[in-house]
Amino acid sequence: MTNKNLNQQTTSIVEIEKGNRFKQQGELTEAVNCYRQAISIDPLAIEAYQSLAVALKQQGKIQEATNY
Repeated sequence: MTNKNLNQQTTSIVEIEKGNRFKQQGELTEAVNCYRQAISIDPLAIEAYQSLAVALKQQGKIQEATNY
């Protein structure tokens, strides 16, 4: 694993954790933004996709959630 890949994963994890905190506080729009940012940083971040789908579902965006 290269330093670039490791840095991408680390940054992605930080965004996922931020999203999780927002989601726990009921701030779903902010959580969705963090999860999307995590995915843009590391498209292989499975947890970001799963968390994004859950947050979208909680917002009532069922159709969009099924894309993830």
